Amino acid sequence: LAYDNFLGRMAICRVYDGVAKVGEEITVKKPTGETRKGKITKIFNNCPAQGGLSSQIVLDTVTNCVLVRGLFTGTDKACIVGCNRISGLCDTTQLVIIINPKIPIGGTGVTIIDSFKLKILEQKTYCSDTSKYKSLSFCAFTNYKSINLNFNSAIKCVTVTGNKVGRDTLCTIACRTNGVCDTFKFYATVTADTVFPQPRTDIVNIRLGQDSLYCSVDTTQIRGSADTIYDACPGKNGSKARMVLDRSTKCVAIRGLNVGTDTMCLVVCNKAANLCDTTYVIVNVKDSTSSNPTPTILKAYNDLDSVRLGQSKDIYVYSNDSLGGKFPTKLSIILPPSKGTADTISFRDGIIKYTANSSNQSCGIDSFRYRVCIDTVCSEATVTVVIICRDSLFVWNAVSPNGDGFNDVLVIEGLQNYPNHTLCIYNRWGNEVYKTTNYTNDWGGTWNGKGLPDGVYFYFLRDDDKKQILKTGYISIAR
Repeated sequence: LAYDNFLGRMAICRVYDGVAKVGEEITVKKPTGETRKGKITKIFNNCPAQGGLSSQIVLDTVTNCVLVRGLFTGTDKACIVGCNRISGLCDTTQLVIIINPKIPIGGTGVTIIDSFKLKILEQKTYCSDTSKYKSLSFCAFTNYKSINLNFNSAIKCVTVTGNKVGRDTLCTIACRTNGVCDTFKFYATVTADTVFPQPRTDIVNIRLGQDSLYCSVDTTQIRGSADTIYDACPGKNGSKARMVLDRSTKCVAIRGLNVGTDTMCLVVCNKAANLCDTTYVIVNVKDSTSSNPTPTILKAYNDLDSVRLGQSKDIYVYSNDSLGGKFPTKLSIILPPSKGTADTISFRDGIIKYTANSSNQSCGIDSFRYRVCIDTVCSEATVTVVIICRDSLFVWNAVSPNGDGFNDVLVIEGLQNYPNHTLCIYNRWGNEVYKTTNYTNDWGGTWNGKGLPDGVYFYFLRDDDKKQILKTGYISIAR
């Protein structure tokens, strides 16, 4: 907001109303007709405590613009102060931001409000009507303190678990096939009562002389990390299977000794929460000459990749699939892409060659579905391909800096077309966590050398030659 009208020693306050919808982004620029009597050398928000609840407010000190992103319905305020260092004069503009409910294309969505109570460690599951809605997602910038969430995108269900006493608002958006989206808000109140952990039973099948490692002891119900683990029934194992517990890794090394069944009663405790949970590990030792083969464990997972318009790329779909240590016997395309072609190059190595069409109408998102089989066991997954136009900017807005070599850094395609640019990234409170000029696709979700918490962050990319903002949006960090 470049309000350079210094009309005396007394600052003049003007009020402008900015109206945005939830999830919408607006840039408030300098209004016309103002008298310019100086150049702004400093700009800041003098009342940050009065904003940031319904919207995210970010100041760009180069363009003197205020970037506003609607988060929740409501009203926020920003007191934008512009100062001239030479004259010592400052002027204040009060910005009133009204966030209205989002009305998607294709009709008017509705907001459905409900409330529920649950105890600590109690779980409740809410599913959208799959016959009515095609997608389910969380509202932006939701930060839960009293509940934990587990989202199953395949069946479009959210499982809520009570974490600690308090109240949270669960907000989800369900969209129909015609583009109309409904918002569901649930006010979740967590009470002091505790649902105590329920025992779990796991079965391990091995053969005589075979070694196995069990590391799946349940620690999800003890409200924190386990500081104690022990075998509560040591007399029930050792004859059919040797079972050795490593307390540091919480894993059990198992070796088949004799045909039969042994049991270990693994108890994990969180002393701070005064909670313990039991997992019964039942080991069935079978004769090594048995004709029953070990079942094949096969699971294909969705992939994400990019290719430029009119070009081809080999996609290694097995890179994140679980093959159970065996080699696939078949790889096929069961649902072809609509904006290009997909051909199987190698079923053994899991290579599918994707070629994007050369038409400009093909820019954007494409997908295809594949099936991988090991003998008679098969699994399917979807590959999403982003087709990038030659001169376009595309931001890969998901970063998972866990060292696995996939999406470890933020990648922005097309920066070579803007040799002088600045990238700024902010957290949900508007604090700058990263800033650089001429970005080289090397930011791994850190601030001052330390990893940032998982969550959603806001960014803007500026062309420093033209002093224009090129792109703004969200970045998700999920390890």
